[in-house]
Amino acid sequence: MMRFAALFLLLLVMGQHTTWAQSTPKTAAPSVVSNLEMRSERSWSSGEWLRFGVPIPPSAALMSVDGLSLRDGQGHRLPATFFVMSRNQAPADDPDPRRAIAITWLGVITPTPAASAGPKMTLLHEYLPAEPKTAPRPALSFEVDPRGDIRVKTSRFDVKFLSGQQNLIEQLTVRDCFESLAPSGRLHFADEQNKYLSPKPWHLTYESVAAGGALTVLASTEVEGLQFEARFHFAPGADEIVIDCRLLNPGPYGHRDAKSAHRYFRRLAFELPGPKKYAGGFLGGQAFGALDGVDAMVSDPKTQTLLQHHVIDSKKKPRESLPFEFWQGSELIARGQRAPGTAVLRTESEIFAFGVERFWENAPKALSCRPGTILVDLFPEGGFGPVFRGQYGTPEKGPIDKRSTRAYRFEGARAKTMRIHLGRLRGPIDAADRRFAQRLRAPIGVLATPWPKSHRDLLGQALIAFDRNSPPALRFYERFMTQLVDDSAADFQTGLGRIGLPAFRERGGTFGTRLFYGWMNWGDFPWGDGFSSNHYDLPFSTLFQFLRRGDPRFLTAGREMARHRRDIDQDHDRQSKSPRRGGQFYEKGHWHGNFGPPTPSHTWLGGPILHWLLEADEGAKEAALAGRKFLYRTKLDHWDGLWGARIPGWTIENLLHLFEAFGDHQDLEYATRIIRAVEVAEAGRGAIFNRGYKIPTAKPWMHAILFNAIARHALVTGSKEFHPLLRRMANFLRKRGLKTEGNRVLAWRLVTEKTQEHTSTHSLWPLAASFARSYQVFGEPADRDLSRQLFKVAARGPRGLGTVSTRMRNFPNSESKIVSNIALWGGTALSAWRH
Repeated sequence: MMRFAALFLLLLVMGQHTTWAQSTPKTAAPSVVSNLEMRSERSWSSGEWLRFGVPIPPSAALMSVDGLSLRDGQGHRLPATFFVMSRNQAPADDPDPRRAIAITWLGVITPTPAASAGPKMTLLHEYLPAEPKTAPRPALSFEVDPRGDIRVKTSRFDVKFLSGQQNLIEQLTVRDCFESLAPSGRLHFADEQNKYLSPKPWHLTYESVAAGGALTVLASTEVEGLQFEARFHFAPGADEIVIDCRLLNPGPYGHRDAKSAHRYFRRLAFELPGPKKYAGGFLGGQAFGALDGVDAMVSDPKTQTLLQHHVIDSKKKPRESLPFEFWQGSELIARGQRAPGTAVLRTESEIFAFGVERFWENAPKALSCRPGTILVDLFPEGGFGPVFRGQYGTPEKGPIDKRSTRAYRFEGARAKTMRIHLGRLRGPIDAADRRFAQRLRAPIGVLATPWPKSHRDLLGQALIAFDRNSPPALRFYERFMTQLVDDSAADFQTGLGRIGLPAFRERGGTFGTRLFYGWMNWGDFPWGDGFSSNHYDLPFSTLFQFLRRGDPRFLTAGREMARHRRDIDQDHDRQSKSPRRGGQFYEKGHWHGNFGPPTPSHTWLGGPILHWLLEADEGAKEAALAGRKFLYRTKLDHWDGLWGARIPGWTIENLLHLFEAFGDHQDLEYATRIIRAVEVAEAGRGAIFNRGYKIPTAKPWMHAILFNAIARHALVTGSKEFHPLLRRMANFLRKRGLKTEGNRVLAWRLVTEKTQEHTSTHSLWPLAASFARSYQVFGEPADRDLSRQLFKVAARGPRGLGTVSTRMRNFPNSESKIVSNIALWGGTALSAWRH
């Protein structure tokens, strides 16, 4: 018996030792979790800010961020912070430590490697006892004193933030560059009567991702019913601090009778500390001479100011002019068009720089610098944007809101975020100025190479790219997507030229009457009835092209769309009990969906979610989760079948996006309940005829949206519960949604219980996606072949696109809806071409 007990204890110890050795082997060789590659339209310099997400293959079996390291192309370890973005069907912050749930998306914060190391990076899982003494990791530390003040130290910066005071910053030191000990960080705010008001004292919080890792200090204040937030982002080894400045009107959305929620003001500027003296530099790309703190004490202070205006050149066709003026004191030094929004200052030994991303695109803006102080006018005095002709009017019709001609009009439930960079630069000052301007225009993206097979279908889309040897319809689709970022991909049209999205923006839309630029407009896509609020989730489709093809131009374009969707297109109401808060503003209305309140039929969460996964943007995550609450308030699990099948369709798609990104099974369960409500309304007929109309009708394109969502639900869950419903719906779409005459196929836009009316080629796109998803669910070649046929006809058939262009002659005034529809459902239909 004693021998048996001893043997049992020995085996137990050996078993425990084996388990421990497998979980933390000290001598095991590092395993590659993911190979990464930086993609950008420009060159980069060491020390830039990088924040991105990485898809993690299941084979990595990554349960925590312990033991991870990031190395550049030469094998040197990079200072990096890791955090969990998503787990396999479980929340990222799963509270149960006993559950070993694999990470599916990992967040990374790191400075860019040296350009000489190349664009390659490697994410490793390794077990090293300590970092070698010869290569110490750049430290980041912070302290919080009893008063709530915060001090942050990195290898580059030393900043002390003040809590509960009008001045936010007591000290800013940039190593070997300058030291500012004078209190700064005020918010300069002038109300509608140009009276300067004092905001509330600053309130500080901090977000520490990891010990010694990246840190965000959030400073917030309020003035005149507006909330202002400044998020200071620090990362070990980074040569810059990134500041996200967000202005938010938390009041209710100003729909019809709620105009009292609007706020008007004449100026909003954010003050930051700077060098006390500098021997010249560049402001907005314009060279200037020395500036000394002593000289600034005279009656005419030495101040440089760069003001970017927003001017409408013509009353009938308001083509935009974006001129800037560069002043030194009272002297006009230079003027021009489209300033880069940068200030690059030569101190005694180093170069200090600050600037605003997409400066002229978000005009009006202004930058000022004087000894010891830099001032960023996010809303400068005198630049009140385009004339606002009433909430429901157009530039040609409707009453003018006279208050908006002398002050900024900031509507209820809207937000605007602007990003500031400040830090050191290297190399000759003129070259550093050019590089810094490029940095503020084009982000650096990071791609997993090769993309994990487990993520081949992401958020319902197929990660497939095709080459020049592909069938003509696919080549046509690829070129159509390319024209979103490259005019040369568009077909030449007599009298118009080649009009991709960039040229469409410069043209001013269909008829040259839309204002794409300006703080309210930049990132949205106008159409005939006004701005589309990025209809049909164009931010998602554009960002997705970056994943499919690795072209960084799609990241640049999609990022701006996603930011607009996050800020202007999102209902940020925090004060009312409106069930609409958190939704996406309706597509119609001259000013970004202000014709009606948010609805589930016009809310898309794919863009914010993909923006979160690609760039770990916290504002995008916040928008997605606010949209989630909005969807739950709509209670579509009790849907009565009225007003269109797309309403539950888009809601189910959004819930599946949320489940895939955040892993909450509650979203999947809610989607299931909605489909059961759809099944009751469908009553075995394969369609839901809207009985709210005098003649009950069903629209095949709406039913295609609903079918696509239910089919995706079947793919995600693996359940066959709704297979009979899907077969009935597919049969309805095939027999009553399509008009077939020989080789000619069109879609019916309207179907009653007895008739079909109004044919359309454009509506073939969601139907092509439906049969592609049906093929994925049931594996029947007939569905695959039909999807391909509809795809071909939609691309080239009678009354099809005909040309690759954003300005399509056969769809005047509706380009934004057509382009985003093709991008989204064409991308879904690609799965039928996978085999």
